[in-house]
Amino acid sequence: MPRHLLIVDNDDQLRRSLTLTFQMEKFSVLPAKTGNEALGLLTAYRLDGIVIDALVTELSLDDMPGFNLIKKIHAIDCTIPIIVMSGQSTKQMLIDLLRMGCCDFLEKPVEREVIVKSIHAAIASHERKINSKFTPQVAAHAA
Repeated sequence: MPRHLLIVDNDDQLRRSLTLTFQMEKFSVLPAKTGNEALGLLTAYRLDGIVIDALVTELSLDDMPGFNLIKKIHAIDCTIPIIVMSGQSTKQMLIDLLRMGCCDFLEKPVEREVIVKSIHAAIASHERKINSKFTPQVAAHAA
């Protein structure tokens, strides 16, 4: 079963490049140009019972700040691993993103290998957290 990755970036060329990169990694990619488009895709997929395994977003979107998108995504599903990309960063921005629960921050331009590694690491970390929550309960019932 393929992993589902939501990519949000208003740069058409970068969005297409990331889509192709992750399709080669056997991901099912949902590209979105705006925050509202991303929210619509996330909602539609959830209604169909499909889990989005990770989200990659730019902070500077045309229709809303990336911080607002992250808050809205978390209101729908607070478990989605989020990786943020931006051409600009400040120490305070990074602190705020970490406090919001983002997994990683990648400064643009991002090398293909770096973003692929980041997505795989975020999903693996998320799965370990989920498995560790269920493993003790299963072991207790088995004893």
